[in-house]
Amino acid sequence: MAGLDLLKNQDDIRVFHAGTKSINGRIVTNGGRVLNVVACGDDIREAQKKNAK
Repeated sequence: MAGLDLLKNQDDIRVFHAGTKSINGRIVTNGGRVLNVVACGDDIREAQKKNAK
């Protein structure tokens, strides 16, 4: 899945995944719902701004 590496070093953003597998070092879909991206902030607006990047 393209772009996951961009989130690797961000302490305030978490990616939860299911229905994925690794093939040759790449995360690919294995069926079903795949990703949830969660951003943390001091309030909901700050978290939304981080998640929208």
